[in-house]
Amino acid sequence: MPSTQTVGATGSVITPVLSTVKSIYITLTMMGLLVCVTGCVAAKLDSTGKRVSAPAESYQYWIATSLDKVLKTDSIGSARTANLKAAKNEHEAFQIVLRPTAAMSGTTISTSSLTGTAGTIAASNVKVYLPWYINLPYYKRDVPDPLPPYSSPFNLAAGQTQPLWVDVYVPRTTAAGDYKGSINISTTGGSTMRVPYTLHVYKFTLPNEQKFQVLVDFYDYYMAPKEGVTWGSAEDKALWKKYYEMLLDHGMSMPTYPTDDYFSAETTAYMKDPRVSVVRIPYDANSTKQAQYFNQVKANGQWGKHVLDAVDEATSREQYEQVKVRANYYHSIDPTAKVLTTYYTATPSWAAPNHITDLLAGYTGVWCPMLGDAYEVDRLAVRRAAGDRVWAYIATNPDGVSPNYFLQDPAISHRIITWTCYLYDAMGWLYWHSNYWADVQDPWTDICTGKKIDPRLYGEGSLIYPGKLHTGVAGPVSSIRMEVWRDGVEDHKYFMLLQQKIGRAATLNYVKQVAQGWKVYTQNKDLFYSTRDQIAKKIEGS
Repeated sequence: MPSTQTVGATGSVITPVLSTVKSIYITLTMMGLLVCVTGCVAAKLDSTGKRVSAPAESYQYWIATSLDKVLKTDSIGSARTANLKAAKNEHEAFQIVLRPTAAMSGTTISTSSLTGTAGTIAASNVKVYLPWYINLPYYKRDVPDPLPPYSSPFNLAAGQTQPLWVDVYVPRTTAAGDYKGSINISTTGGSTMRVPYTLHVYKFTLPNEQKFQVLVDFYDYYMAPKEGVTWGSAEDKALWKKYYEMLLDHGMSMPTYPTDDYFSAETTAYMKDPRVSVVRIPYDANSTKQAQYFNQVKANGQWGKHVLDAVDEATSREQYEQVKVRANYYHSIDPTAKVLTTYYTATPSWAAPNHITDLLAGYTGVWCPMLGDAYEVDRLAVRRAAGDRVWAYIATNPDGVSPNYFLQDPAISHRIITWTCYLYDAMGWLYWHSNYWADVQDPWTDICTGKKIDPRLYGEGSLIYPGKLHTGVAGPVSSIRMEVWRDGVEDHKYFMLLQQKIGRAATLNYVKQVAQGWKVYTQNKDLFYSTRDQIAKKIEGS
């Protein structure tokens, strides 16, 4: 996890061979690494030692964490180095924010391997992305979100703000210890800026298996036209597989597989992937076929992860009856079948004074209330004790406080979701969509995907971007929201590892330092990272 170390506001430029830096603005970091900042001029000497003119290259940058959404108008920060902390098999990110005082042309980025006394982390595990800004008319500001990968030189105008999102993956085989790396930024002028960072690798490894169940939908027929392929074609199916992998790599299970046959070896391979946390079983009105679906999931050892659909967000008496009918059907085939029920009110007006937990007990096996008032802690505890599962979900509700995925909200509101779920013992999460692009032409320029409901729904049901529209390469492009969300999923794995050592009650003491309620959580990044470090050290036993 990133923390920042403040050093002097000026530094040195590392110039090409045969060039010498002539500047009084030189500072060394605590570790002896050069940090390049603003107002540095690359100079050359002639054969007599006399200074000759050289193009001035002005670098102005600062370091931001992955919990910062850097706005174009933000003040220049003071941090010049990043210090990351991560477990093995974990991603951690930081940002290098460029704002040159003079134009930068032909800017190129290169990464280095991280080296330490315990070994090396290859440069291939360090990826750089260029956050793309989207205008949010309702809020009258540009916000960064899409993360197209850096692939070719780019130009920056004087005063232009451009963050670099640097993602570092720690392989499972990495030895614990301290590492140093750098990001090198060069221009056609010949100067190179070397930005150092450190990484501390904890002694433990995050498991691939995810006990926190997460189900997020995806429709390839929304994807196909944005990616320039025909829905249902071989190209469509190939792209669907890429989107499936991106969601899975970010802790999200899709309800459907990018295959044609549920009983194929390919589907079995998808289903048995340890990263899959939820298996949604299709509905079939033919009980024999439904039993075949059940048996396929059982044969693959995934029955404990399954859910079954009934009625989404049931509210009326008729819809509640439909839930019961569907549940009875499933239970006639297997009494242990788990029906997923989503709801945003725990007390339907027509059923007063009964609660949903009274009305659907014995029918619902996975209770999924919207976070907030619908989440009745005591009543859900009774259902949990009876063997049911408890999840939570969010949709719309752009109040700026509830944990959610809106572009305009602070990054911590995306990451805190898993903390609040652990706080309330919700071991699952449902989000209705990942690529709802039906109401926008181009989500890269218009991300108000819920505009028919509310003009503030920037990013509603849309967490990723179609690559073809702006990178020229078809395939999913991640977002700041997705990356921060994955950090939260990794946080939850920390909680589960700690719970194995000291129990849930003691683990909650750490979680409550950061989150005290669905809408009550810290905005203090230092406290957040400090608490996470405490959890890691407790897992290590120190």
